[in-house]
Amino acid sequence: MRIGMLPLEKQVVFHRDERWIEKDQAMGVTVEVAGRRVTCLVSEDVLKTHFGSLRIGRFQAFRENRQQIEEVIARKIQPGETALQLGLTDFEDSADFIPWER
Repeated sequence: MRIGMLPLEKQVVFHRDERWIEKDQAMGVTVEVAGRRVTCLVSEDVLKTHFGSLRIGRFQAFRENRQQIEEVIARKIQPGETALQLGLTDFEDSADFIPWER
């Protein structure tokens, strides 16, 4: 688990439970925000477009880019949310997009 450097009301703890969720076509991870568990989903489009999952696989793409994914989740998630789904537009900022080696 890792705790983000955020204001106290938005402390984020990431669990190491990544899993593929077929019905959502997304990689899921559990996050705690202010003591409440939240399921966060990273769409397959993000894994393909930004992290090269077609080349290295979903799980490997997620694991190799986990720090960047966690940083985006930490910025986007709000206390009280029950779920967060990240798509391509959540990774459009130049700071969020580090293209994989071609």
